[in-house]
This record gives sequence, structure tokens and C-alpha cells, in this order.
Amino acid sequence: MINEVQAYLKSKLQDSSKQSLSVSDKEIINKIGVEQYIFTKLASKKFRKWKMADTCVDRVKKAINIAITNEKPLEVVFFQGGYKLWRFPSSPESDWAEFFNIAYLIEYLTSIVKAYKPGVTL
Repeated sequence: MINEVQAYLKSKLQDSSKQSLSVSDKEIINKIGVEQYIFTKLASKKFRKWKMADTCVDRVKKAINIAITNEKPLEVVFFQGGYKLWRFPSSPESDWAEFFNIAYLIEYLTSIVKAYKPGVTL
């Protein structure tokens, strides 16, 4: 049973990055360009809860532009774990919620990685 669980968890992380760009994604990239495509993916409602502030939109667009101009990986930062109390059994390691959040983020960012060759650092 433990081996099956470990195999499932390993495949959850490895398989989440195996998807490829859909035909519609390729059409969108050809129409609006990779820079706007990346911004659209990062700013989608699926990714955030509230409307982005104008200053945040500007910073994200600038970061995307700098990465593309310099042909560097796009740096995406997600804070997690720092809020944990020291006495929690899982502290300071990742717990199940954080594990599945990481798997979700990998799956979510895969379309950007497939569209932009230098990729993403998470």
C-alpha cells in the first residue's frame, strides 16, 4: 500500500508537466504573442481571487518583458510554509496541502513553460 501511494505521489508531480500546448493555445500565441499569452495565463481568474491592482499588473508585465527580452526563465514566486507554527508535526516540511498545491502550480505553469523556451523557475 505504501509503495502504491508513493508511486501515485511521484506520478502526480512528474505527469503534471507532460501536457502540451493545445491548438487553441497555439492560435492565441500566434494572434497576441507569447508575452501577452503569459500575462493572460498568470492573470487568469483561475490563478487569483481578486482583481489585480494596476501597479501589480504593471509589475507583472514588466517582469515578463524583462525575462523575454533577456531570454531568461520567468521567475514565479509562491510563498508557503512560513506561516506554520513550530509545534505543528509537519513543520518545517511540506504537508499534504502544500504538496498538492505544488503539484497544482506545476500543472498550471506547464502551458507557459511549453510556450516559452527558457521556461519558468518556481
